[in-house]
Amino acid sequence: MSLAIGVVNMVPVAGLGGPRSAADLLVYGLHAALDVAAALLALQALRAAPAFKNRLLSAAGHP
Repeated sequence: MSLAIGVVNMVPVAGLGGPRSAADLLVYGLHAALDVAAALLALQALRAAPAFKNRLLSAAGHP
């Protein structure tokens, strides 16, 4: 979702506005990159959590 929003912000939609300045594109691109990085770090933290690992293993049939 974060990546999709970043793409929508970076790529101008025909008829919905004029061209964006380089500063605007930089800000939108940086925001999208940080948002995607935060989502990936949160996913990595969930995967590393012991309770999450135990739930995954028990759901897969491991004792």
